[in-house]
Parts: sequence; C-alpha cells; structure tokens
Amino acid sequence: MKKILSLILVLSCFVSTSASDKNSDKKRVAVFVTGLIGKQPKDMIDNTISIMLSESGDYIVNERTSDFEEIYYEIDPYSQLKDPKHRELISIANQFDEDYVILVSTMISEYGEIYLGSKLIDVKNEKTVTALDTVVVKNIFTGLRNSSREFTGKFMKAMENGQ
Repeated sequence: MKKILSLILVLSCFVSTSASDKNSDKKRVAVFVTGLIGKQPKDMIDNTISIMLSESGDYIVNERTSDFEEIYYEIDPYSQLKDPKHRELISIANQFDEDYVILVSTMISEYGEIYLGSKLIDVKNEKTVTALDTVVVKNIFTGLRNSSREFTGKFMKAMENGQ
C-alpha cells in the first residue's frame, strides 16, 4: 500500500511539474475593452478575443478581467470617458504578471458607426507593439466579432514574432 501511495505521489508531482512547464512557455495576456458602447458589445469583443487566444494554445488569457477593470477604474473613475493611460495599464498588468495587454477602445459616431481602436501593449518593455483601427457599419454584432478576430490574429502574429 505504501508503494502504491508513493508511486501516486511521484506521478502527481511529475504531472504537475510538466503541466506548469507547458504553461511557462505560454504568453499571458489581459484583454481590456473600454469606451461608451454597451456592456453586451464589450463582452462580445472581450469573449471573441479571449476565445481566439485560448484556442491557439499559445496564450493564457486573464480571466479576471473584472478585477483588472475594477483596479483601473479605482485609479481613474473617469477613465471610461477617455483613453486609458498606458502607465496605469502596465502597472496593473504587472500586478497580474501579464506579458501583454490588448486594449480595445470603442466609440460610436453620430451616424451610428462603431469605431474600434486596438493596441497590443508589451508590458515588460512598456511599449505599444502595434495598433490597428476599424469602423463597423453594417450588422454591428457580426462586424464587431469579425473585427475582433481580425486584429487578434494580427496581434497573435506580433506576439509570436517577439515584437
């Protein structure tokens, strides 16, 4: 019985070590969606990005987005009305031990168009790696989902290239 328990203990240590080794190669990413569009479109953008990153198998997505946002909005309660400050985002991302932040800023024009500006921020080097923007005109939800997929794909390539 002791031999079986010892074997189980050794195997469990091996499995947990190899699982943590696999995760150590993955880049940690926080997704932060801000702007004056409603909660549902923001959640859809966040979910689309998170799913795409997770499905690739190369990234660990911060599933504590609400905690991240809460800390940010405590620092600057009016930040939902303006562009987030990189210094503050990087500081929070460091608290969560993130490698990158994908920041998506949203805005609705007077004509009902939704504008998405997105940035990939390298937390360790404290710089914007790449930035993209797009305007969604027609079917809003399909357009938001497709735009989110498009820039997430580009950000994934940038992270893979070590930029």
